[in-house]
Amino acid sequence: TSDWSHTSSGSFLTVPCATEAFDTAGAYDNSTYTFTVPSGKGGKYFFHWSAEVSDNPDDGEYIKGRLNKNGSSMDYSWNTNKANANNQTTAVSHSFIVEVAAGDAIKYEANQNSGSNATYGAPYTFWGGYKLIGG
Repeated sequence: TSDWSHTSSGSFLTVPCATEAFDTAGAYDNSTYTFTVPSGKGGKYFFHWSAEVSDNPDDGEYIKGRLNKNGSSMDYSWNTNKANANNQTTAVSHSFIVEVAAGDAIKYEANQNSGSNATYGAPYTFWGGYKLIGG
């Protein structure tokens, strides 16, 4: 999708990933940015996400990401990266395996503490997942 301006320093916001590469089950709503586990498709899933902010944050400030399930942060889904110089491109990513149930609603959220807007760059800010065979 296009670059995204995160305007609320210190708060988690849903990342507006509106473009899909693959969605064979039609389970992703690109207007609410929510993946809903289809009926009969619960089990173990591999999820991954990535984020990149250019020229912000400054030394010691951070960007974070996580996945949210049904309104709460998912276990094992967090990661944080701090800038080690001013006006530095900062990237963070994470992948993990977790069990989800049919009907669970998953969203990707980001947080930054630059004290102002931070622009997350496309195509480096994205997320996805897939069900593991036998999971």
